[in-house]
Amino acid sequence: MDAADVRRLMQLDPVVGLSSSRPWEDKELFDEEFQQLSKERVKLYCETFPDRAEGWELLGFQTS
Repeated sequence: MDAADVRRLMQLDPVVGLSSSRPWEDKELFDEEFQQLSKERVKLYCETFPDRAEGWELLGFQTS
């Protein structure tokens, strides 16, 4: 169910605009631990769902 939610979120137009602003890299909003955990979770997600890696890469995440 969580994977389906993420897939639907990735398809929303506002998400595409995030690829240039990348608010998740803002150290005032998110500490380093949160950022690192997010990067790890994205990689794990993309290992499970490799067909969705491109969307995460467009947002600036490494998927492998």
